[in-house]
Amino acid sequence: PDLADQLRRSVSAIALNLCEGVRRTGRDKKRAYRIAAAESQETRIALEVALAWGWLDEPQLAEVRVLADRVGRVTYALAR
Repeated sequence: PDLADQLRRSVSAIALNLCEGVRRTGRDKKRAYRIAAAESQETRIALEVALAWGWLDEPQLAEVRVLADRVGRVTYALAR
């Protein structure tokens, strides 16, 4: 339950910070996007932890991993 809660919060934070960044300028914009990128990495790792603990199996994670990697690339590019 703790990891699931953390995963929900990190996924929500990605969306919220991307949305916030759209309306910001300068350093504030970059800060919001950097937070989104960090939350994206946290999400990716939380999924890998769930896999390591046996709470997910590889087929369940495969499609989600593709999406998480894509979100990670986008948020990282915005944060640069």
